[in-house]
Amino acid sequence: MSCKPSKILELGDFVGGGACAKVYKGHHLETNDTVAIKVLSKKMNTNEEINREIQILKNYSKHENIVSFYGEYSETMGEVWIAMEYCGGGSIKDLITNTPTRTLPETWIAYIIREVLKALKYLHKNLVVHRDLKGVNIALTEDASVRLIDFGLSKKLEGRFDSFEEPVGTPYYFAPEMWKCIFSNASYGCKCDIWSLGITAIVMAEGMDTLGLFCGLRSNPPTLRVKSKWSTEFNSFLGLCLKKNPEVRGSAEQLLKHPFVRDLQNVEMVRAEIQSQIYRVKKAKSEKEQSKRKSVAAIKAFHRNNLRVSNAKNLNPEDHTSSAIVEGLLEEEVEPEAKKDATDSKELASQADIESANTEEPVSKGKNEASDADKLAQQTEDASCNGEEKITKCNKEISDAAKLGSQAEDNSDTDEELFLDALEQLFNSDFTRKTETAASTEDQVMEILKTPNEAKEEGQRKAEEVIYKAMAIFYLLSFAVFLSGFAFGFLK
Repeated sequence: MSCKPSKILELGDFVGGGACAKVYKGHHLETNDTVAIKVLSKKMNTNEEINREIQILKNYSKHENIVSFYGEYSETMGEVWIAMEYCGGGSIKDLITNTPTRTLPETWIAYIIREVLKALKYLHKNLVVHRDLKGVNIALTEDASVRLIDFGLSKKLEGRFDSFEEPVGTPYYFAPEMWKCIFSNASYGCKCDIWSLGITAIVMAEGMDTLGLFCGLRSNPPTLRVKSKWSTEFNSFLGLCLKKNPEVRGSAEQLLKHPFVRDLQNVEMVRAEIQSQIYRVKKAKSEKEQSKRKSVAAIKAFHRNNLRVSNAKNLNPEDHTSSAIVEGLLEEEVEPEAKKDATDSKELASQADIESANTEEPVSKGKNEASDADKLAQQTEDASCNGEEKITKCNKEISDAAKLGSQAEDNSDTDEELFLDALEQLFNSDFTRKTETAASTEDQVMEILKTPNEAKEEGQRKAEEVIYKAMAIFYLLSFAVFLSGFAFGFLK
């Protein structure tokens, strides 16, 4: 454990874990293999617990149904990295979650249970108890091979008649004898793994968490809710796994001889079906990740565009050359918006009414302007059908800029940010003066953009006044303290 893991292992995507350990998909730099890297914190795990897990993996991971162990490495930051076989098919919980019915076919269950029993037979023969057997800790490789993983709570018995007294693991999968350890002086052994396997089989058949937390405490052992839906062999197998008395509960060796797993037919076809499901799940995850990357790329492009527009804020919007430069920047990354609906035309008409109410010209002229605005709205609606809605876009964005300008008057702390937003709205608008309305509103925006600057300067002036007053008070108090000290010394 003297070698630094960072020189041999490279961490990749986070796979799963909890407070005590985290598992990553990684890369072995020497062998160029994809591996699973379990990172254990020495703050959350004692050296005894870490060493116990490493020793179990070292000694018993050569079995075909137990995850392979590649090595352990000590990190200077109080961590231990364990390199193991990477199971690209995910866990049984993943398989259940990503199946449309959230349940598995009986043939799939029989195959998975059979492979886990092989691992348990090997471990129990060597007096090793897993103590946390559940769907999350049963993994699949990409070719649908089954692996038992996560030996963080596993422990080896001292002898054939030895037992444990401390209950550990996941309470949902606790055997009755483990519950008794909480309330009385009881003990448990290898058979607790068999109970957990029976609960896992029901979870695969009926979905997650259908039995309730305290199923191990009930007077009657848990069973399938609709027994007739499943084969007699499956119901019989569960009956042997879920005997409340561990003395009469089946062992891994005995259960491997049960017809439910012994008489499984067409194993290769079953594996092919599971493998196909694994492929579908991976494809769906890949598409989801790809969509996520595209979204992130779009957000980054949007921020880059904002930055470039902000850098162009000193360009004069009345200058056609400057307008062409800004439009060239925006056309690189901003896609055309969807067509506007009739509500945009109504906004134009209402805006014309407001402008006519505030003007000093006669009311009749205001009505004419409103009428002209209605005509312009109709033209905009017709033009939107042909893909030319820039005038509507211009007026809407100018209205947004006006809102930003008014907000700047109320809150001087965000003047700079509001100014940039207003500027972005202006630069995203169309500077081509296609109508008299667009030409007149452009001058209004320039007035709006002056407001944040004025508010900012006013805020700076007020801040300077406060600072100067504070400094004056500080110097006055200092001088008063000096005089009082001088007077005290003189009188003394």
